[in-house]
Amino acid sequence: MKKLSFIVLLAVLLGSLAGCGTVQQKPGAPSGESTTTTTTQPEESAELLSLTTVEKVPEGAVVCMDTSVAAYNDSLKLTANQDLRTLRFTTVDPDSSKLDETLYVLPSLTQGESLYICTYVNDAIPNRGIACIDQKGISYEYHITYSGKDGSIGLTRIEKPVNTEPIPVELMRADERSDMQDFLNEMSNNGLVGSLNLYDAPQNVSLREMFYQGIGAEEVDWQEGEVEALLRAAGWEELYTSVIKVPAMGVEQLVLDKLGLTLNEMATTMEQEGFVYLPEYDAYYHMHGDTNYAPVTVVDGSKDADGMYYVQYHIDSFPGEVYRVTLRKTENGYQFISNQLI
Repeated sequence: MKKLSFIVLLAVLLGSLAGCGTVQQKPGAPSGESTTTTTTQPEESAELLSLTTVEKVPEGAVVCMDTSVAAYNDSLKLTANQDLRTLRFTTVDPDSSKLDETLYVLPSLTQGESLYICTYVNDAIPNRGIACIDQKGISYEYHITYSGKDGSIGLTRIEKPVNTEPIPVELMRADERSDMQDFLNEMSNNGLVGSLNLYDAPQNVSLREMFYQGIGAEEVDWQEGEVEALLRAAGWEELYTSVIKVPAMGVEQLVLDKLGLTLNEMATTMEQEGFVYLPEYDAYYHMHGDTNYAPVTVVDGSKDADGMYYVQYHIDSFPGEVYRVTLRKTENGYQFISNQLI
């Protein structure tokens, strides 16, 4: 069976995509006014999305390209039938048929707005898909499929619901998203998000990543004899790089504040996560010369009546990967519940 290869040009008609410019189409690419020729699976995709085949893509459209393939012969127009959030264009894992790598993210696609996908399609298993979230916070996934019988291209919905969490009842306002972004970028919180600390429950948080930069406070001064005691306990000949020192009291307090747990309730200990403990100084130590700090940008968010916040974000250095961190609102701030790649 032949592989399905794509060159993807994503164009939103009602505005320009962040970080993308107007790209001149390659020779042989269709251009001009769009003309609908085939509507595929309207009875299935009408609830959220409609997919049509068009002969031409409008001139001057703002585009983003997947440059892995040099040519295409099919132009698709994806139209939102209701307001959608966090629409993702993805690859499809050939073994599991699950949506895999995110190729591009649109924070929103309003009702009537269209997205052009220019592809090369032949008779093969799906290898591209669409994911989106409706206004109730429910996630949906689709395969872009090809019919070997009549050559039509359509959307096939993946029946299993993606979002099994309680349905959020209210979208976060722009100011709330901005405040949440500032919160996640604080030094004491940034180690609880991103690709290095994925967890499905607070007790499974990586303490190593959580405290890799310390506790977000000013450095603690070294006491007399402390370095020598650390070298003996750790079996190090010398301090080759910087050493993070985290007072045990600060660890206990931060775990309680950020996770709602005691240190004894965590799945692993600080020592198992690579820290050295000195009882005479009641502190944990970790030697490293790099950082795990990674600024993030919040792209979407919602909350429910129980004070649960569902925040979608990407790491600034890897904008194609979208994560969702779940937090619970408390009297003193927020507690982290889970952090997953979506």
